[in-house]
Amino acid sequence: MHDALHGFLAEAAARHGQVTVAAQIQLIEVDGQNEFVVAGTVIDATRPEPVALAAQRGPLQDRTPHWRRMAARTSSRAEARLVEQDLNARGYADVVTVDGALIGNPGLGALIVETADGKTGLGADVLTLLQAAGLLDAAVPCTDLPLALSGAKRVWWVSPRFETHPVRVIGTHHFESEVPGHE
Repeated sequence: MHDALHGFLAEAAARHGQVTVAAQIQLIEVDGQNEFVVAGTVIDATRPEPVALAAQRGPLQDRTPHWRRMAARTSSRAEARLVEQDLNARGYADVVTVDGALIGNPGLGALIVETADGKTGLGADVLTLLQAAGLLDAAVPCTDLPLALSGAKRVWWVSPRFETHPVRVIGTHHFESEVPGHE
């Protein structure tokens, strides 16, 4: 894996210079041998374009069957791509479940919510990877528990490709969408 990853990074640097890359590593079998394949995309870690998130009303517990959650994490990510295309066609980057004043994890990415008390991340699986890459301050607490939108001054959405956008609206809740660094 070490050789595959370093080869990928060397190729990215040769083609694009000093960049940030979101990479995916897969273990495959070729002629009875295990091989690592690295694929990735050059990203802009902080994007200035504000996004809108759709809000769906309902209970915050995850009603998605276990098999479907596991399938969404496969290398094809076909279902996630279809959801993303549908949301984009309607002018949204992602969808968030809302139950009263509480919001749950986004369907595709993660959120960073800023209140007077500081920042909190929602979508720990995505945000801990962002922290490990040095793209999010490690002091920002991350959770998968529902958060209250009341008191939120700013919100940022982290895409599945680890690009962070200011959020302009979640359902009917509007936010300041300036682009100060969220780190």
